[in-house]
Amino acid sequence: MGTKRNPTTVRDEQWRTPPGSKKPAHTIDQDHAAGGRERRVVIVDGANGALGRVALQPRYRRIYAELRWQASEPGRETRSAFLGEVRERSRAKNLAEAWRRAHEEGLTQPPGSKG
Repeated sequence: MGTKRNPTTVRDEQWRTPPGSKKPAHTIDQDHAAGGRERRVVIVDGANGALGRVALQPRYRRIYAELRWQASEPGRETRSAFLGEVRERSRAKNLAEAWRRAHEEGLTQPPGSKG
């Protein structure tokens, strides 16, 4: 029996930022997908209120999402939490789905909270 393969290929527009995008555009994309800048605040694993971002990565005909943030303690290494596979048709929708999962799993500050 084996695992079921995804017959379609991953398209760049499902995960890659548009060519020529600048850092402010990336920030706006993340803010919008998360439901606002205040919803990007990570509250777990030494984050101490760090601003998170979702990284989308194609692997084996699938796109995986990961929440990343910088630790506040000495060394300030990047930490992450795996959010799973996303299957939407656009980068914006995949980001939104990943942020929804991060919120659902309690990794981010709840709405209306003051950091």
